Amino acid sequence: MLVSPGPRVIDPKDHPSSTSGLRMLKRLLHSAILSLFLSSGLNAATFPQRIASGTVGSDEILLQLLKGDEQRLIAVSTFAVDPRYSFIEKLPPSVKGRVGENIESLLLLKPDLVIIASYTSVEVAAQLKAAKVNVQIQKSFGGLKDIEANILELGKLTGKDKEAEVLVASMETTIDKAIANQAKCKQRPKVLQYASSDILPGTETIIDDIMERSGFHNILRDINFKGWAPISSEILAQQNPDFIIASSVEAP
Repeated sequence: MLVSPGPRVIDPKDHPSSTSGLRMLKRLLHSAILSLFLSSGLNAATFPQRIASGTVGSDEILLQLLKGDEQRLIAVSTFAVDPRYSFIEKLPPSVKGRVGENIESLLLLKPDLVIIASYTSVEVAAQLKAAKVNVQIQKSFGGLKDIEANILELGKLTGKDKEAEVLVASMETTIDKAIANQAKCKQRPKVLQYASSDILPGTETIIDDIMERSGFHNILRDINFKGWAPISSEILAQQNPDFIIASSVEAP
């Protein structure tokens, strides 16, 4: 019968090279662990700690991503608590600043990151850059995928990547459930989103994306109407939608 030998015991005196190798391995492991510890602390500290949001969209996203860490958000847009534009019901007490036309008051808060959009006033963007403030401009708002990309971008900028991924996944789940529960139609109802300003949404807008994904048809697609743009009363009168969606509240 064969007997398996037990583990060999290495005597350091007989195998000095093995002992040296073990010591080297221990040093490398110690250095690696220390490096990971220090780098994780450094990364947390280097993410922006004084963030100012200049759009309603980034207001809502950042408040979701920074739950439990709201003190890092020092300012939001002037429309953040305006129910005509925002779904934010109440701001955390730590959020005291507002991002608007008065850049001087914002600069006094010493932000280390300001989020604005491509449609933000050119003067505001220029003043922020002139003051050497770290500015991130979000540029794409043509559909839900753009919004999801903006969420992921803000997650990366703030060190909240996982939270951003969870938020995006939650959005997709909510949309999928809504679509699954809706009544089936033989033909997509034709819809016109109307505003008294006569600036209406065509393709490459969030409104259009939501209409199409929810089973409706944006009638302005039929005339190759793109983006948010003014429409003449003559062309508007030629449309024959099944439904017209209008706001119940007039924007200023």
